[in-house]
Amino acid sequence: MLKAQLGKLAEPEATRYLESQGLRMFVSNFSCKFGEIDLIMTANAQTLLFVEVRSRCEQVYGSALDTVTAGKQAKLKRTAELFLLARPRYQHFNCRFDVVGIQTNSKHPERITWIRNAFE
Repeated sequence: MLKAQLGKLAEPEATRYLESQGLRMFVSNFSCKFGEIDLIMTANAQTLLFVEVRSRCEQVYGSALDTVTAGKQAKLKRTAELFLLARPRYQHFNCRFDVVGIQTNSKHPERITWIRNAFE
């Protein structure tokens, strides 16, 4: 399965999973010059979650979660900063970075792993 196809399956699956855990969708696929944030969700009236969704069919080169490198984390932080600068009313919210890793077979998720506060 192509990487883009896998990603298209993973993000809606991650959204469904996180919503089943009580989170609410706020923005999906926020893009700017620094990068993209897959999902921005709310945990309560004062908390924004910036969620990176990663998926893998095979773990030969590590899990989906292993692919969120220090460089990727830095890009996500800069992108989140720009998101907040453009929306001053949310700058006082508590913010955190979560990662959702989805291990799939050819078409269906086999395992979803949610790491809260994956990095700062």
